[in-house]
Amino acid sequence: MAIGVITSLFCFASVQVKVRLRFDDSLDTYAVHGVGGTIGALLTGVFASSELIAGHPAAKVLAEQGRGALIVGQLQAVLVAYGLAAIGTFLIAFVLRGLGLRFRVTEEAENLGIDVEAHGEEAYAERVGSPQFQ
Repeated sequence: MAIGVITSLFCFASVQVKVRLRFDDSLDTYAVHGVGGTIGALLTGVFASSELIAGHPAAKVLAEQGRGALIVGQLQAVLVAYGLAAIGTFLIAFVLRGLGLRFRVTEEAENLGIDVEAHGEEAYAERVGSPQFQ
């Protein structure tokens, strides 16, 4: 439970930082999944106990090398995951660029709304200023 509480605070803070820095992440993907996964993985090493991880190879690390080594191992795993995600993202972006696909919609579509651009109507027309209610 402590991991969830602490991680949620970091996720909330990262959403606030994203807003202040004006990052374009409309679904808060990195703030929730990137930060949440990273903090959760690191805190797993912080809160691990011999009783909870008995029978797992990490129990031997905890017993023989201590909590610091376990946290370093968690950090290494996080960095490997980041590396694999970066490589995969680069490869996908390379293929999409080669196919001539864009990564962003036009400014007009962004201002009008992507649903209007793609489907001719809004998904949630109850918003203030919706062209469907003018």
